[in-house]
Amino acid sequence: MTIEWRAPAGGLWELETLHVKGGQPRLFQHRAPRAFREGFAAAAIRYGLPIDHLEIRFVNDHCYARMRAVGAPEPKPGKASSPPPALVLRVLTRVHPKLRRRNRAAQRAIEQKLWHEDRRRWEEQDRSSMLATGRALQAEPLGQLDDDALVDHLRRAADHLERGIGMHLGLIPVHNLPVGRLVQASRTWGIADDETFALLAGSSPASTASAGGLAAIARACAEAGVDPGSLDDVRGAGPAAAGALDAYLADHAWRAVTQYSPRGLTLIEQPDLLVQAIRSASTEAALPAAPDIDAVRSRVPATDRARFDDLLDDARRCYGTRDDNVALTFIWPAGLTRRALLECGGRLADRGLLGDARHVFALGAARRHRPRCGGGRPDRTARRGRRRRRPGPPGRRGGPRPTPACSRHRWPSWSEPFCSSSSSKRRWRASSALPPWSGEDVGIGTVPYTGRACVAADAEEALRRLREGDVLVTTLTTPSFEAVMPIAGAVVTEVGGLMSHTAICCREYGIPAVVHVAGATAHIPDGVPVTVDPSTGRVLVGSAIPCIT
Repeated sequence: MTIEWRAPAGGLWELETLHVKGGQPRLFQHRAPRAFREGFAAAAIRYGLPIDHLEIRFVNDHCYARMRAVGAPEPKPGKASSPPPALVLRVLTRVHPKLRRRNRAAQRAIEQKLWHEDRRRWEEQDRSSMLATGRALQAEPLGQLDDDALVDHLRRAADHLERGIGMHLGLIPVHNLPVGRLVQASRTWGIADDETFALLAGSSPASTASAGGLAAIARACAEAGVDPGSLDDVRGAGPAAAGALDAYLADHAWRAVTQYSPRGLTLIEQPDLLVQAIRSASTEAALPAAPDIDAVRSRVPATDRARFDDLLDDARRCYGTRDDNVALTFIWPAGLTRRALLECGGRLADRGLLGDARHVFALGAARRHRPRCGGGRPDRTARRGRRRRRPGPPGRRGGPRPTPACSRHRWPSWSEPFCSSSSSKRRWRASSALPPWSGEDVGIGTVPYTGRACVAADAEEALRRLREGDVLVTTLTTPSFEAVMPIAGAVVTEVGGLMSHTAICCREYGIPAVVHVAGATAHIPDGVPVTVDPSTGRVLVGSAIPCIT
């Protein structure tokens, strides 16, 4: 079978491997594009961003994405696209109707601080709604549902996921813009980005939300004199331990851990890892160290300190929305959809229609519904789908990378903060010039840590092999890693920045980390002693720096 890789349309489509990796379930392919497009587009209009929408499409089951700018024409397939000259861009910002409306919306958003209105709506309405729906879906006993009820459950789980993705994309400006404004202003005062982000420590409680539940389980086991080696041991420690475990699993069991789609493994599917997290949990919840705000504030000119206070207050109030919402809007709904798909796959496999329950991810809607309809051989379609699960090319070019058709003339204090915060998430400094035995990039924390390197190319491998005290070296971590993050003594990732989920979580837990170390999984040998020194942003193999725990 020959597999062709064709661009979905004009422009440059980049393979998305940061949040979703590999061939994606057909259900996700059907639901995600509309949620991504509409969720981000609505937020961009509301905040006056010069971005029209975020578009994703799937080529041979692999996710490709492109960003479209306001007013930019659709690139022709196979044709080069380039931005107009700077003078034309400046004219467009004054005469193009859409750009003029975006400019007015940006000014209104700044004046009214719309991010606080949207943050309050999330905290007071949408959060509780997503939590209640997730709990209700997880409480349904899928094994007891007949086929029609199971198909209906799958539809409702997919609806929940689609709604959550749109909500997550709509909340991006709520945390990116206030944080980006603080970063941008701090740079003018000579304050480094890592110092600015350190001021946000302690303002993302969701990043350590699992700590309390795990501590309760660990405490109950300790009081019963049980050192658990399995979840059965936890339940056997008595009613208190079993109750604490059930309470924790009610909100965390089916959260996707390894990626942002139903393809990602969930916490309940990795019981040994969960037991490790319980055993390493502190029985006393530790609070993050308070940042020394006064020391940084003293370096701000006296005439600007009121502005510094205002920007910092905005950033600290909105910063935590990032990890708080993604778990409920994206990761848990993805896991619940996976749960329903696996139940459908299990029934198809039991009836001899699939060779393995997991093959259900490659089926379209009609064949997923075979538990209800009966008959047919969907496994043939699943086998064809699995052939396309091999890695896709990094980009599909229908023309050069499109450049946003807008000028910074009217958005100097708006689009740049948004980009500053976004770039802090994905990229920082290139590390390609470093020797193969070391890496150097962005550090989180101040105290170096030395431990055994657990090198894993992907999240599934990382969570399978991680042991307490290891230095986790992997591509990236997702917010659901926070359940098991305390197992690691330190963290090194190949992607990310000061606004990445890895950085946020490590900042809250006080775990040393260095992020965006290019080639870390290839250059750092597995199992060797590694020192992570966040104060210098260096990762050293065989360093003489003593281990500090």
